[in-house]
Amino acid sequence: MNKNPTTEQISELIKIYQSGDIDKAENISISISRDYPSNPFSLKILGLIYEKKGKYTDSIDANKKAILLSPNDPDLYNNIADVYNKIGKLNDAIEYYNTAIKIKKDYFLSYYNLGIIYQKTNNFNKAEENFNYVLNYKPDFIATYINLGLTLDKSKKYSEAEKIYKKGIKINNNIFELFFYLGNTLQVLGKIEEAVENYKIAIKLKPNFFGTYSNLANSFHKLGLFREAIQSYKKAIELNNNSPETFNNYGNLLRQLGNLIDSENNFKKAITLNPNFAKAYANLGNVYRMTGKINESIKAYEKAINIEPKLHSAEAHLIFQKKNVCDFTISEKILKKSSTLGITTKSIGPFSAISWNDNPEEQFLRSKKYVEENFNNKNFLMNHKFNYKNKKLKIGYFSADFYDFPSMHVMIGLLENHNKNLFEIYAFSFGPNNNDWMNKRVKSAVDHFIDVANLSSKEIIEKVHNLEIDIAIDENGYTFNARTELFQNRLSPIQINFMGFPSTSGADFIDYIIADKIVIPDIFRKFYSEKIIYLPHSFMPSDNMKEISSKNTTREEFNLPKDAFVLCCFNKTYKISLIEFDIWMRILNKIENSVLWLLESNEQAMQNLKQEAIKKGVSPKRLIFAKKIPISEHLERHKHADLFVDTFNYNAHVTANDSLWAGLPVVTKEGKQFAARVSSSLLNSIDLKELITKNTDDYEKLILELATNKNKLSKIKEKLSANKLKMKPLFNTELYTKNFENGLQKIFELYQNGEKPRDINVSSM
Repeated sequence: MNKNPTTEQISELIKIYQSGDIDKAENISISISRDYPSNPFSLKILGLIYEKKGKYTDSIDANKKAILLSPNDPDLYNNIADVYNKIGKLNDAIEYYNTAIKIKKDYFLSYYNLGIIYQKTNNFNKAEENFNYVLNYKPDFIATYINLGLTLDKSKKYSEAEKIYKKGIKINNNIFELFFYLGNTLQVLGKIEEAVENYKIAIKLKPNFFGTYSNLANSFHKLGLFREAIQSYKKAIELNNNSPETFNNYGNLLRQLGNLIDSENNFKKAITLNPNFAKAYANLGNVYRMTGKINESIKAYEKAINIEPKLHSAEAHLIFQKKNVCDFTISEKILKKSSTLGITTKSIGPFSAISWNDNPEEQFLRSKKYVEENFNNKNFLMNHKFNYKNKKLKIGYFSADFYDFPSMHVMIGLLENHNKNLFEIYAFSFGPNNNDWMNKRVKSAVDHFIDVANLSSKEIIEKVHNLEIDIAIDENGYTFNARTELFQNRLSPIQINFMGFPSTSGADFIDYIIADKIVIPDIFRKFYSEKIIYLPHSFMPSDNMKEISSKNTTREEFNLPKDAFVLCCFNKTYKISLIEFDIWMRILNKIENSVLWLLESNEQAMQNLKQEAIKKGVSPKRLIFAKKIPISEHLERHKHADLFVDTFNYNAHVTANDSLWAGLPVVTKEGKQFAARVSSSLLNSIDLKELITKNTDDYEKLILELATNKNKLSKIKEKLSANKLKMKPLFNTELYTKNFENGLQKIFELYQNGEKPRDINVSSM
């Protein structure tokens, strides 16, 4: 009798096993093993059959019996390891894979399987090592390129992962996973356009995988290709409407495009699919914030933080909203967080932190980190070569606010007074083009009004380049609807931060900031990344054509007591801190028949302020809230106030300008950061330095003095009125414009001479 089965028997067994008829193959293997007990092959096949059937103990036993007959067969050790791997006995699996390799140094399957185990257990160094062994011995084993790439991704070795995926593609360019994962890696590297191309190939190879469409949509969104992004998100959802990440990302795009209703619905859908999706709650909070649903936004942010305590962007927004409702109980939290949030943590939107405290260094660090984390997409840079020979200097103002918006109430004077013989003025609008009175006025003021709201970032950049804009002025900074990615791509050879964001951009692609020696004194110069155009008077323009209504209103119409001393602060509620509110309450307690006139805000803020007043022994009836009315009427009602009292960390800006234009003196405390020194800048420019204090005690004393010394207050009002008539710099719009233009000409001359940007001081014309 033969010790081994015939070749025909073995061939038949292999054929049946490979056909998938494992029951028949099992019977034949058992039969051969019984008839030929010294032959290991049938036991090897039997081990594989038992593994397929889930009979893992039997599989291991069969392979171990085969090893007794053939101890140097690496397949047997690898097969046992595969079973141990399946049942979660990873240490045993590792032992048997290593034994297979000891027997056969180039046994690539065991190296590969070891790599998979180490990848699953987050031992990425070991995984990488074993996958590289596979490629040494079997360079065409394509699965290795996929898994080595994924391992390198998880190790944050993105550039190496990119190379591995591309090597795999050179070997086989029909593997969906290689193109898909390469696209993901390229996104992380900021090579967004290249990522798009790889996703498109992945879609051709596997047309119905929703994940590719979802990631492609993310790439389109980053590139500002909004129409393409919408189409891809819709396709992804069509293929799979159970992906919370897709709904969340689509919601973010819709929010950016101003479609807040659909945006809200997408975030809610994401939360329905994943009730613990912290980022979706945070994004829902953002929509609520934008739609004025303050309580809802607070609840959404709180939910997000409860799920993910280190979701710092949500934490920043929560603090901002708590300030918006004048919840002074968060003061301690702000003090604890203000020095770290967005600095040692992940970045946050820098604007939300300006009102927290008065610290220019922290604002600088926040802005810098925000730029580093959010505008590192070097691949998107279009590397346009600037070689313009324009007869006039082409100035581009970029804003979402070319309508009845506070900043435009002062900006319009500058736009209308530009020297059209020397300058060609462009307004690029990516906000509402609603044709209101201010929108119409802007359109009349500039040479070219260009609505780019529905264009992609790339389309806007190309348009600006084609128009050969010499100087691009960013009026939004990091405020709502900002389009920072446009400036990252160099819209023009010179780019300026102006008006919208009262702090440094922290960005190397913003060359200058418009300022004056008050808002950025030498002592704090180092906390501004830009070079500074120091204007000779205030950095802020004014509109000396601003209409004050001719209505002859009375105090009674605004619920103000006829004979009361009226302290006024029309700043937004998020600017009000407990420190200045306490001072105001002490003043009310000291001055009989006095009231505090505030701007009507959300209901919760008004209630919180009233409750805080009660705590300080002040009747809530002495807090009067002014409703929002048209600007000319708003200016007219200023006459019913006696004194404007400023906030500290974030001064009145346009609000202070309005107050002074209306003839109402402003008492301020000069701080450190830009936003805390704006009122000082305005008061200096109208020659009312005596209304600037340096600390809280002097601030309180001065208000009390003016409230109790009617003669002194009257003289200050007379001086304000006289200085306005004398065309002091603050309200000399024509002079401001000339100085502003002089500054632009100076920096452009530097550029033309091949000199790097530097601080410049503009002398008054």
